[in-house]
Amino acid sequence: MTLAFDNSKIDIPPVPGPEEPENTSGYILPVKRVSKDGGDYIVHCPHCMSIISLQGEDLSEIRGEQFQHKKREYLGPRGMRTSGCDGWLEVTQNAKFVREL
Repeated sequence: MTLAFDNSKIDIPPVPGPEEPENTSGYILPVKRVSKDGGDYIVHCPHCMSIISLQGEDLSEIRGEQFQHKKREYLGPRGMRTSGCDGWLEVTQNAKFVREL
């Protein structure tokens, strides 16, 4: 982009945007601890450390599987908010069940 003021030109370089969502490393990170909240399995997202729920009836169904902590926008009491980080995680085959995360 070039701006012109009083016969002089100023070149403004483009501002680079983020290549990855905030808090996301671009890698599939392992999760080694799983818990339950009601009927849902929950884990800490290794990218942003938020607690997220995973779909699966049994612990053996989620072990070895990959999940994405999807980024979502919603309207909160103070305007638009986002949750999630778009990071990928994999529950390891030997992930331990713990009572509390």
